[in-house]
Amino acid sequence: MATSDALRDIWSEARPYVEQQLEISEVIKGFREAATAKGLEWSTVKAMIKAQIEDEKDGKDRMAKLLEKAEFALGYADILGINLNEQNKSSEAA
Repeated sequence: MATSDALRDIWSEARPYVEQQLEISEVIKGFREAATAKGLEWSTVKAMIKAQIEDEKDGKDRMAKLLEKAEFALGYADILGINLNEQNKSSEAA
């Protein structure tokens, strides 16, 4: 069973990070709202930003894989006769 000393130690060490996390989450919320207001899909933008940062850290190719998935989606849409650019333009006009 955990002791009160262990709880206090973890509490005092973790508190500043949790506080930073809460503050940063408010900033991220603002980016999400701004992206949505401009017609962007925030989860996709965020995934690409994260992939780029991780790629820079470890030299892997997450961004290439994300872009490859996007190319596949465009290819499938083309096969199905769906013009995604036309849909985007019509949603911008609305």
